[in-house]
Amino acid sequence: MFAVETTLVLPQSAPTIFAVASALAQAPRWRAGVMAVAEAATVPAEGAVLAFRALGGRHALATRVLACEPPRHVSWRSRCAAFVLDVALSLEDAREGTRVTYHCGLSLTGDDVLPSGHATALRRLLVRRAPRDLERLSGLVADLAPVAVTV
Repeated sequence: MFAVETTLVLPQSAPTIFAVASALAQAPRWRAGVMAVAEAATVPAEGAVLAFRALGGRHALATRVLACEPPRHVSWRSRCAAFVLDVALSLEDAREGTRVTYHCGLSLTGDDVLPSGHATALRRLLVRRAPRDLERLSGLVADLAPVAVTV
């Protein structure tokens, strides 16, 4: 499995960040490549199955929520014929707010042979997108739940 992990500290509380990040309807706003979510809920339940369209619509991903422990952790696995994408979001208290860790793991399934070079391109894409996804989540959380500034 090829994996990428990135971390960012946000000033909002874990429950606030978790509420935004786990609102599945928001996924296209912060997860690059996710075009739509067929089924949306406020907080995903373990075992829930969703449908994502990703990478320009070329891949329809059946996505299953693997674990959901509000407000600290949510993970899901997306599968298509060519690959499996495991994504986890973990939140922990930090002195400056909440440390958010975003983990993405990519495995090729072998069920559908990718054209030459596509596996390498997917890995590079994951390396670029993971930090950007976390930055977009930060912006979305700031827009939906701004932190009050005291003077």
